[in-house]
Formats: sequence, structure tokens, C-alpha cells
Amino acid sequence: MNETRTSSLPAAEEVFRAGSTLSLEERIRRLQVPGFTSRGREALPSVCRQAALRAAVLAYKSAHGLLWILFMGGTGTGKSTLFDAVCGERVSETGVERPKTCGAVGYAHHGAASDLDLPFQEVRVVRHSGSESAVAPLAGEPGVFHVRLHERDQWAEVVLVDTPDLDSVEEANRLLAENFFHLADAVVFVTSPEKYADDVPSRFLKGALREGAEVFLVCNKAGRDLGPRDVLEVFRGDGVVPSPDRVTLLPFLAGDPVSRLPEEASFREFRSRLMERVREQAGVALRQRSLARLRHVLSRELKELGGILAEEARETERWKETLEQYRRQAVEDVIAGQEKHFTAETRAYLQAEIRSLFSRYDPLAKPRRWISKTLGVPLRLLGILKGSPYPGRRDSLERVKERIHVEGIQAAVQRFSRRVLEESLQGKEQSRLYRAILEGNAVLRPQEVVEFVDREQEKLIDWLQSVFCDLAKGLPKGKEWGIYSTSVLWGVLIVSLETVLGGGFTMVDAVLDAAIAPYVTQGAMELFAYREIQKIARELAERYRAGLTAVIDEQHRRFLACLEEVSPDPELREAVTSEL
Repeated sequence: MNETRTSSLPAAEEVFRAGSTLSLEERIRRLQVPGFTSRGREALPSVCRQAALRAAVLAYKSAHGLLWILFMGGTGTGKSTLFDAVCGERVSETGVERPKTCGAVGYAHHGAASDLDLPFQEVRVVRHSGSESAVAPLAGEPGVFHVRLHERDQWAEVVLVDTPDLDSVEEANRLLAENFFHLADAVVFVTSPEKYADDVPSRFLKGALREGAEVFLVCNKAGRDLGPRDVLEVFRGDGVVPSPDRVTLLPFLAGDPVSRLPEEASFREFRSRLMERVREQAGVALRQRSLARLRHVLSRELKELGGILAEEARETERWKETLEQYRRQAVEDVIAGQEKHFTAETRAYLQAEIRSLFSRYDPLAKPRRWISKTLGVPLRLLGILKGSPYPGRRDSLERVKERIHVEGIQAAVQRFSRRVLEESLQGKEQSRLYRAILEGNAVLRPQEVVEFVDREQEKLIDWLQSVFCDLAKGLPKGKEWGIYSTSVLWGVLIVSLETVLGGGFTMVDAVLDAAIAPYVTQGAMELFAYREIQKIARELAERYRAGLTAVIDEQHRRFLACLEEVSPDPELREAVTSEL
């Protein structure tokens, strides 16, 4: 009878329970950084994968009391043969074709069947019940952990695992073997005279010893001329040497080595030592040491993560400062561009509009000459040109809006974006932030700039009309001209707007003085109204300036939104670094 179950990651409620918070593993997996530093771009993904995996394994092992003994080694070393001999039955398929083990094969007690779901993603656990005579040896397959269930009480708390070859040509097999190593309470590392100095298995063994893993080194198929010292000599240059009492040499056995190995004294001695390490208090101590090793390595990886996060945080602040400098420069470019575009033509234009304004709103024939004489001085100062009257308030505003130099604004936005991508992120084209900006279409397109500027100017026009309506309320109906005339008042506001539009942010007071001063008497109400109009005109200038530069602020906001999108969540970052 076979039972199939898909393993799942430990739920947050089951591991590191803390209300609704995520498990440490999930916190680590969700970590991301903009990628300002080389470590953030290159090292962080692999460090996160390893730390998340180790956190998941630590949580799993803390929840289950099983001991994991792994048989590991290179291709063709007789690893599966030794595994079967230790199990006492043919569990893992053996043979001359290499590699035989394409996936992990386990041997576990029936009582532990429910505790075998692995803390690895995309790994299925298939449980097999039955004796050796009833079930064929398991060959293993990629992405599957096949487990033979037994009733032997001597292995009741132990899971024996035959792992894929460390030097397999299939990367998935190598990664699965390395993942299983995180589970190991002890490792039986199997090599052979022609393989014990091979680069990949040898490097793995040295790394395991450096971590402090419990390692039994078995040199299989050893001839009489090879001794333990010859095997240990390979490691002396690196300062990582297995304990001599953990080294076993097994002879080459022809025929059926699985059935012949138990007859060898060296094998029986090895199996006896292995059994001693997993029994009762020795097994408890072994498990405690492996958990301590896991915590130590995880702490080291979290410390490395913390260092990367700190570096990225510093560079993030520097980049934001640079972005702000670019924003201010872009704003200056917009203002300068508008002034340069309008200055030459606007002075003459405003002169004509002021004359047109007061010529049109001179409904009384009798005082016409007086108005002309009164306005003579300021008009001579500004120059007198012919102009056409405004057909209406809305039409005049629409005509004013068309005078905006939108090409200059588009150019400023383009320069701003180019500086961000080509200067501030130079050499960081592989960063998350760079990709987020490009893939998220964060850079404003020329048509978007036009539409944005148009919306901002609509807001300005609506505000100006609202202000006019408020000022016009309650004006004396008998007044046909003067500062209280709604016609003159509207004209003054339009002149103020066009003065601002002309880039003349500093010209507002001068134009107002020339246009309104002749109508101001010493009366308190007249002075009050004059000051109100001055105040409105200045606010108009600020609103117009803000409307022009709002598109720069929008582009700035989009860049910051991309940064926020690829930055670590503050709570997740705090949760990870708090584990240090």
C-alpha cells in the first residue's frame, strides 16, 4: 500500500507563533532591496534563499523529534549499497549504471509517517508500506521523496536517507542533496579511492565539517594499500580534518555487496558506532547539537542580511537626496524655460492688453478723456499697442492657457528622467529599482505631460473664476467703472494671469500698479480692495508656478513609488534583524 502526500511549508500559526505575524522563513523570503549595492543585487537573493530554507528546517526540526541520518557522496561510490546494508533490506535501488539515485529515498518507522512532510518547496512525499519481498527497491525520482515505512523499533526515531549524488549532472539533484543536508543530525559521507579527492564532493565535505556537522567518513571499495591516514591527508592542507575514529574503510566486494557487507568486521563496527550515536541520551545530545549548529549558521546568515539591509538603507537615503536635487533642478528648468519663451513677446502683449482692457470698460462717454489722460502715464511707461477685447471670461482663460510653453515642460521632464536612469543608476541596470522604473512605465510620456499640465491649468482657471465670483458679490450696481467695476476687476485678474504666464512672476506688482493705481483713492475701502487684488495676484502667481511644476513633482512621486515598491517592508526588516 502506497500513500502520497504533498509536503507544505510550515504555516505561520505552527512556527514562530506570534499572533498573525509571518514565520521567520516567510519574512526572509519576502525581503527585497532596491539594489543600490553590489551585495544587494548579487548576494541578497542567494543569502535569502539559504536563510529562509534554514529557518524553515529549524522550525520543522523544532516541531518534530526525529533524527535524520543522511547518506551523501559522489557518483558511483556505493552510497546506495551502504544505505541498504545499514537498513538491513533493499530499500534504494543499486546497480552499475550511474547515477542510480535520481531523487531522495528514505527509510522510516510507521510511527513517524505523519511527521515526514518536508520543509522544502515543490517536493512530494510518497510513503511505501510493505516488506522487501513485497516491494521492489526504490529508484527515486526528481522532486519526490520516496519513503519505505518499516516496523523496526531500533530505528523508531530515526530517518535514514539516501540522497542524490553531490556531483550529479542534474542541478536539481545537487540542490536537493544540499537541501537535505540542512535536515541532517549526522552525515554518512561515502567516497571511494577514485573519488575521495574529487573537487565537488570534497568541497561539500569540508564545508560540512567547518559547520560542525557530525560526519562519518566511509571510503568504500578500498584496497589493502589504502589506509585511513591516506584519506585524511587530503584534508590536512585546509585545516579541516575528520576525526580518525569516524573514518571507516570498506573493502571492494564483488557479486552482491549488499548481502556481503554485513559479514565484514569493518562494516559491523561502523554500524555499531552509528547506532550508538542515535540511541537514547546520545541521540538527544546529537539532535541538540544539530539544532545549535542550525541556529548558529542561521544567525550568521541573518547577520549578513542585516549588513546588506543597512548598506541599502544608507544608499537609499543618498539616492533620495540626489533625486530631490534633480527635482529642484527640473523645477528651475521649467520656470526658466517659461520665462525665456515668453519674456520677449509678453511685455509688448501685456501693454496692448492693458490698453484694451481699459478702453473696453470705459462705458461713460463723458469721463472717457479723463480716463485716457489718467492712464496716459502708465501706458506710456508700458507702451501702447492695439489689442482686441476679450469675447468672454471663459474664452479669455482658454486663450491664456494656450500660451503655455508645454514643449519646455516636456523637455524638463525628459531631462529629469534621463538623469535618474543614466546618472543616479549608472552601473545599476540590473537592480530591482531600475527594472521597476522601466517595467512600471514610471517615466511620464510626452502626451501624459500635456494632459497633466492641462489638468493643472483647468484647476487654476476654476480657482480664478471662483475668486472673481466671490469678489464680485455685493458690488454696488450703480458703479459702472472704477476699481469696484466687475469688468475692470475681471480684466485686472486676467492681466495678472497673463503676466504670470509670461514668466513675469516678479512683474505682478508692477503691472497691478500701472493698471489699478489711477483708480485708487485715499478711501479705506479703495485701499482695502487694492490690497486684496494684490494678494490675489500674488497667490495667482504661486498657484500658476505650482501648476507648472506639478508635473515635475508627479514624476518625482512616481520615482519614489518605484523605490517604495522594491524596498523592504519596515516591519519585515525589523522582524528579521531582531532575530540577530
